[in-house]
Amino acid sequence: MGGAALTQTLRPLRDREFRLLVSATLISVLGDGLMRVALPLLVLAITDNDPLAISFVGLAWMAGHTASLPIGGVTSDRRDRRSIMIASDLIRALAIGCMGVLGIAGVLQLWQVVALGFSFGFANGFFNPSARSLTPDLVPEDDLARANALLGLARPMQLWIVGPLLGGVLVGIAGPGTALVVDAATFVVSALVLARLRRRDPAVSRETRSIGRDLREGLSYVGSHRWAGVWFTASALSTLAFHGTFDVLVPTMLKTDLGLSEAQAGWWMAMIFAAGGVGALLASSTIGRGGLPRRFMLQLYIAESLTLLGLAAFAYISRLWHVLIVGLVVFGATVMSEIIAETNLQREVPRALLGRVISLSWFVAIGVAPVSFALAGPLGRLYGPRPVLAAVGVFAGVTVFALSLAPGARSPEWRRRLRDRPTVGDLAPAERVAVGELAQADRGVAGGVG
Repeated sequence: MGGAALTQTLRPLRDREFRLLVSATLISVLGDGLMRVALPLLVLAITDNDPLAISFVGLAWMAGHTASLPIGGVTSDRRDRRSIMIASDLIRALAIGCMGVLGIAGVLQLWQVVALGFSFGFANGFFNPSARSLTPDLVPEDDLARANALLGLARPMQLWIVGPLLGGVLVGIAGPGTALVVDAATFVVSALVLARLRRRDPAVSRETRSIGRDLREGLSYVGSHRWAGVWFTASALSTLAFHGTFDVLVPTMLKTDLGLSEAQAGWWMAMIFAAGGVGALLASSTIGRGGLPRRFMLQLYIAESLTLLGLAAFAYISRLWHVLIVGLVVFGATVMSEIIAETNLQREVPRALLGRVISLSWFVAIGVAPVSFALAGPLGRLYGPRPVLAAVGVFAGVTVFALSLAPGARSPEWRRRLRDRPTVGDLAPAERVAVGELAQADRGVAGGVG
């Protein structure tokens, strides 16, 4: 990356408050990356390598997250987002710390992992809408894409490179329980960093209203914008196909089909995430240098489809270099889609509604994750990991790309292009048709939000 390009990528760090947000993200996500290696192996160790046990844990985790998202989004639009994030960090530290201590003591049982996982997921439902809604209040709109790209650099570096590598080392030396205790410590440090944030959120509403009314306003916005409904549908399908299938069946395949030991499986999982981190860094630096691509909505659907087709490719890995290539593509595409989707929401949604709409996007996507975990274990046990990975990945990847062709699915992209080419007469015939579709898709929007 050249000097000028690096300067553009790092420009959002001029703001002290955003630097603190990035620092807290780097610290807590380091622990998340560590946990992604340690937790599945800890569950397999206490259940005699049963993939259905990982399904139970993932189901509880996502159920807690899904249950809290709607009220978490409303709360993020009503209260100080910094305080919400700090409280969530401390609750998650307690949950994951208890899990690690019980694991080290050798008394951890599956029901305890499920209960603590539900608590962890419930706290996530408050943290994520507040964290994602905070960025537009810390940086100018022109720097939003770069800020999200910078976070896209920070998160995968810790989540898929440093964290998993550290997790693989800790699992091999001290066991997965110790790794989870280290994860708990990262949440405490993140809370201490967030406590230094001074700026209050200008978009936060202090008006006392019913939660139901606030939720209806968020739903009304999504219902009156066709692009949002189509993308939320694609995101839900992607989550249904990917999360349980990857988290349950890939570790199971490494231990059963390939016959790896616990330490070897931990190392291979670390390599998957490390290679994915490199792909994520490439995707993030691309957007950090030049902003969103011109056809950013089309790129969004292409990236999401590549993630799912990469899931199918995991069915055919047998060598470590296979892991590196597939991991790079899958998680590089994942981060590309996350940056584009998040920037688009922050640009399009009014600030007073942003927390609720972001929480709804998470709710729609993550709400199906418990189903994904509930299906992955039984299907893996019935058919084996490889056939399920291949079939689910191909079907979902093709379907998500097809949704990009739905009317109105790419209207924010056309709207941005119209700002650069203000007269319809300047547009090509195909573009004029799209402009007509855009106008039809956006009719009635003003009356939907209030």
